[in-house]
Amino acid sequence: ADRWSINLSTGGTLAISRSERSANASNVPTLAQSGVFFTNSLLISCSAVDAAVAAGEFAVLECGIEGYDWRQIAHKPTNLSFWVNTRQSGVYAVSFVNSGDNQSFVQNYTISAIVAWTKVSIPVPEAPTAGTWDYSSGLGLRVRFCLEGGTTYQGGAGNWTATNILCTASQVNFLGSAGNTFAITGVQLEEGQFATPLEIHPFQQERALCKRYYQKLPDADGTQVYYVGLCSST
Repeated sequence: ADRWSINLSTGGTLAISRSERSANASNVPTLAQSGVFFTNSLLISCSAVDAAVAAGEFAVLECGIEGYDWRQIAHKPTNLSFWVNTRQSGVYAVSFVNSGDNQSFVQNYTISAIVAWTKVSIPVPEAPTAGTWDYSSGLGLRVRFCLEGGTTYQGGAGNWTATNILCTASQVNFLGSAGNTFAITGVQLEEGQFATPLEIHPFQQERALCKRYYQKLPDADGTQVYYVGLCSST
């Protein structure tokens, strides 16, 4: 679950946790299903309802891809594959947006079976070179899994457009019922139109990748850590 975040503006509330296979085998796809021995998934649950989605409301699970990584596959056809398990069936959207928020691509996928792991594969056409892109240490690409999206953030599917959209008008309202869950694992973005088996990094390599974004902030004598935050409204 490293380098994932929730970005939202909604009347509902979400809870996010890491769901372990050791606690319950159903928390991940089975080895027979996936061919991969998954140990955990990222779990989102709806703890407060947003019954009516206003135009400017949205909720997305987001992963930021560093420019150095993005440039390896930039402006080439790619494929996003993942396993998902949810208590809310319907049409969901995945969107991709550049660092300047002026180029985005949206594609729908449909979940029919609830509380069952489903493999999703989404081909993504090559991104245009127009717009603002970062190919170094900044944000190269954002991959966003939409959970709700108002009309302000809706658009067409299947093509890159010079705007910032999150979903289509078909997007389900995941926050419409308290207790809804959305679990995801095995996410892979790769060059080419078709999904290949999930690449599993050795533990030591994965740990080193995580440490690249780790920041330690001790005081002068190294005994305390201070953080700075802010709150809008109350």
